Amino acid sequence: MKKKGFTLVELLAVIAILAILMLLITPNILKMFQSGRKDAFKVQIESLVNAAQKEITVDTFEGSQNTKYCKGTGIGCYNYMELSTSDSDIKYIINFGSDNKVSSVGVQNDNFCYVNNDYSSGINEEDFTENATLVCSETECSCGKYVYWISASNFNKTSKPSTTYDSIADLNISGAGRFIRTKISSDNRVLGHEACIYYNDKTFCLAPYYYEKDDETSKSKLKKDIQEALGITSLSCNNGSYSDGTIYVGCSFSSHFCRARATGLVNCVLSDGKNCIVSEEGKAWCQG
Repeated sequence: MKKKGFTLVELLAVIAILAILMLLITPNILKMFQSGRKDAFKVQIESLVNAAQKEITVDTFEGSQNTKYCKGTGIGCYNYMELSTSDSDIKYIINFGSDNKVSSVGVQNDNFCYVNNDYSSGINEEDFTENATLVCSETECSCGKYVYWISASNFNKTSKPSTTYDSIADLNISGAGRFIRTKISSDNRVLGHEACIYYNDKTFCLAPYYYEKDDETSKSKLKKDIQEALGITSLSCNNGSYSDGTIYVGCSFSSHFCRARATGLVNCVLSDGKNCIVSEEGKAWCQG
C-alpha cells in the first residue's frame, strides 16, 4: 500500500500558517527582550547610586569633599573620582546635594542613556533613550550625541559650524589627525566643545578645565587617559610654563601632543603643526 505524502496545497497552507504565527509572535518576543534590557539597565543605575551613596558616606567621614562620582569622556569627569564597583561598559555622572544625598544622575550603557535631574522622584523607564550618548556641560547633562568638524573659524561655547559630521570617518582622516568634537543635547543645543586627536584608529579628546591644581596629579591623569584612549604605551609627559607664566601639563607621542593649561585652554597638535583648540571661554577653532 502506497504512503500518501503532503500535497503542494497542504504544504503551502502550513507555511502560510507558520508565517502568520511568526508575525504575531515576533513583536512580543522583541518586546520581551527590550523589557529585559531595560530591567538590566535599571538594576545598573540602582547599583551605581547605591555604591555612590556608600562611598560618599565613607569619604565624608574621612574628610573628603566629593560632590560627584564620574566615569567617561564628554561629561566632565576630569576632577572627580570613579566608583570602585562600576562596570567597564558604562559611563555615568552622579551628583550629590548639600545633604549628601543623590540629587541627579546620568548613565549610559551599550543600549540606553538615562538622565534624571531630580533623582528623589525615582527611576522612570519611560525616560530611557535608545542609541543616545550621555553628554554634559558644566551645568546639565542630556542624552544627545556628538558631532565632528574642522574649521579655522572661531565658534563660541554655544555655536558650531553649519557643516558638521556625525562620525569621525566622515572627516576623511587617515593615520593621524585633529578635530573638534561638539556635544549636542537631545533638544539640539550645543553643550560645549572638545579638542581631539585621532591616532591609530582611536580618538582622545580634551575639554576646558581638564587641569587640576596638583601638577603631578594632572600629569599622571593625562598620561593614563591618553594611554587608555589611544592604546599607547610609550608616552612622554611633563608639566611646564609658557613665557607668560601660564602653567600646563602635556603628553607627546610620535611628535604629536595634547596639552591642558591651568587657565582652562586645551589643545591637541599634530607633528606638522596642525592644531585644534578650545579656550577657557569654550570657544573652539583649528589652525593649519
